[in-house]
Amino acid sequence: MLHIFLSQYSLILLLIFGGCCSNIFVLETIIKKEPNSGLLITFFQFLYITIEGLIYNFFTRSTLLIKRNVPIRSWMIIVSLFFMATFLNNKAYSYGISVPMHIITQSGGIFILVILEWLYINKKPNIYEILAIMILTSGVIIANISNISKKYSSDLSMPEYTKGIIILIISQILRSFMSIYMEKTFKLYSPNWKEVNFYMHFFSFLFYIPMLPKIYSQTKLFNCFQTPFISQKNLSTNLYKYLDIFLKFKIPKTSNYLFYLYINIITQSLCVQGINRLNVISTALTANIILNLRKFISLILSIYMFENKRNFGTISGIILVFSGSIWYSIEVHKKKAINNKSKKS
Repeated sequence: MLHIFLSQYSLILLLIFGGCCSNIFVLETIIKKEPNSGLLITFFQFLYITIEGLIYNFFTRSTLLIKRNVPIRSWMIIVSLFFMATFLNNKAYSYGISVPMHIITQSGGIFILVILEWLYINKKPNIYEILAIMILTSGVIIANISNISKKYSSDLSMPEYTKGIIILIISQILRSFMSIYMEKTFKLYSPNWKEVNFYMHFFSFLFYIPMLPKIYSQTKLFNCFQTPFISQKNLSTNLYKYLDIFLKFKIPKTSNYLFYLYINIITQSLCVQGINRLNVISTALTANIILNLRKFISLILSIYMFENKRNFGTISGIILVFSGSIWYSIEVHKKKAINNKSKKS
């Protein structure tokens, strides 16, 4: 049993925890310098993954497009939800949402997912699952109220910050709908992860075409930020001492922004591969729990590496969010074990 688990999940977990956590570090480095660059970053991430898929398929199968198991109609529903959720997710940064608060608010996605599963597929949680979700949700609320009270950015008013939180919540609602529909669709058509990875980004990339003028105007960032992205001001003192050894060299003929954008794209590609592999072989709930654990690790790294401000309310919220996530995952596992036992008998 353990051998089967390790063979299925070892590479997936490496891609998710290695790729995604590295990606968050690079993303926060960029966002701290330019909060409005979310659209540009997302565009190049999607472009890279699409081109990577086209090249890989051309050289392995002598055709550009990967063979589809999932119908176009189903893909367009998934992709529409995916694009809108991703776009809103990155848009929130321009409203003064810090990376730690972004992660904490996203973790409330389990609450939204469970409510939607209850309403649309009649998957009812038990009393213990409800209590765990209440703890998780209260943690998200406490952390955000605490963050609003001290204001993440003095340049942004409280209404602006609240808009950012609302945008994140809408993004999580769309992502939860997508997770439920994907689970149902993938069970029916059994696509492989390469199909999922390619078509989610290939079709989503088409949505960026009307935004090309705005994206082009943001490319001026390539020539900005010649001063180091990573400085002692932005990073914790201990971490800076280690990184400073590796960052003294100059990247020839490129701006710091372009260098970090490239690293962000590569790590995002690895992260997305891991998530799509996970979505193909697991339920929406299992995927949500694993991704929440990844968010927790990213959150701890963000707080340590960048010395993000935190107070009692924020720390309490973090503890409640991830305690609720762990309890909920335990209860789901118990219920699944009971159901499997009753089926066998």
